[in-house]
Amino acid sequence: MKTRSFVASALAAAVAGLPAVAAQIAADNPQSIVDALTVAGYRAELKTDDLGDPLVLSSAAGAGFPIAVHGRTNSAACTSVAFQTGHDLEGGTTPAAVNRRNAENRYAKAHLDDENDPCLEMDINLEAGGMADALFMANVRLWEESTGAFQTHIGW
Repeated sequence: MKTRSFVASALAAAVAGLPAVAAQIAADNPQSIVDALTVAGYRAELKTDDLGDPLVLSSAAGAGFPIAVHGRTNSAACTSVAFQTGHDLEGGTTPAAVNRRNAENRYAKAHLDDENDPCLEMDINLEAGGMADALFMANVRLWEESTGAFQTHIGW
């Protein structure tokens, strides 16, 4: 009886010393994205796009942005997300300005829409089980920094 009690106490002490398992953010569970953003103080709302795919609406650097969930094929799980933002500029901007911005920045990439308005996107691969909450939030902060720098670059 004492041996069992000792083993149970030792096991409980060992488990108590383990770090908590980090939450996983997965594209096939868009609510996990909403929850992580909300806990970190961001606005986040789960919607669906025109095709019925999940879409998370949030904001950073003073601008709203969607996080589109991609990669679903034949009802297979979604595998990635894309942070996106666009800015309607009177007269738009030039390909040279967008190319210069892309050459100077590594993660989020800019492009022009059909009216020459600048847009910014950053894809995150969440295949093979997603990613830890802390890494996802590091990507969110990177997106927020990229969005702010992009707005400065385009004169928003």
